[in-house]
Amino acid sequence: APLAAGGSRRRVQQEGVSDCDRRSDRSDRWEPSMITFPAYAAEELAALLTQRVAALPWPSAEVVGPGALQLCARRVAAAAGDMRRCLGATRAAFEILHEEVLEEREVGLHAV
Repeated sequence: APLAAGGSRRRVQQEGVSDCDRRSDRSDRWEPSMITFPAYAAEELAALLTQRVAALPWPSAEVVGPGALQLCARRVAAAAGDMRRCLGATRAAFEILHEEVLEEREVGLHAV
């Protein structure tokens, strides 16, 4: 180990989190230890989505039903089990819904 200021030996530990196994440092002296996190099951994803949607500042039960959340959770669990993908799919669905509501309001204003 290299000597640090004052003549003491120091050990350096590098830690990081990544969703892939590639690394830019290809040093022969350093080999990462891998920790694999299991994918979420559909039930876990549905429970997490339900919690997130319930925390929204508007009455979410009127906008999205539990069946829609279950469907999203099952599809994502079958493909990847990644909560980020589940949240992304839900966000995309809300964005589409928002656009449709805005279009309906605009059409309604022009019809009057």
